[in-house]
Amino acid sequence: MAQRSVYIHQGSADAIPGDASSGLLFLRDFFPAIDSLSGAPHPIVAFLDPQACFITNSNPPVMAQPAIAMLELRGKHVDRFHHELHMAWDIDHTPGDTDHDHDHQQQQRQQNSPTDDTKASATRTVMYDSTTGTILQPDPEKFEIRTSEFNIITLRADPTGPHGLRAVELRTFLDARPIQQRAGVLQEQFAQGAA
Repeated sequence: MAQRSVYIHQGSADAIPGDASSGLLFLRDFFPAIDSLSGAPHPIVAFLDPQACFITNSNPPVMAQPAIAMLELRGKHVDRFHHELHMAWDIDHTPGDTDHDHDHQQQQRQQNSPTDDTKASATRTVMYDSTTGTILQPDPEKFEIRTSEFNIITLRADPTGPHGLRAVELRTFLDARPIQQRAGVLQEQFAQGAA
């Protein structure tokens, strides 16, 4: 059985150093994209495989295009959204990988030669523990809803993607009840105000 290299980062995403593994660098640059409240085209597009899917808890997968459309509309309902990273793990499944330098060498080989079956199947798994902060709009109190999340991103090698990678599956485990409860409170307040 091939030995897998695992790289670990503890702390904020901004603290991920420039010489970190490619999976951690992908994650560092992924956060501003996934947190963005901008409309179309949404910046997360650059990080996704065209056939990528999003899975939340045990819900059915949502393919990339519908998920992107939902993200592009998020700014109409959310005033502020951000991830606060606590810990991340980057697992390299590439056969024979031994150190950080291999990441760069592998990317160079992919850019200089046709992609063969071995390179196409080479993947990384990035897992991260984080807390999200969400402020719904219009919320006159600007109350930030804090939600714990654990995410698993499956990546494939792609020389045109950020750090030579693209996400093929993005799986999130979270308890969305605090957001639902706050949205319910705001709806009740607005209904009373309109009465």
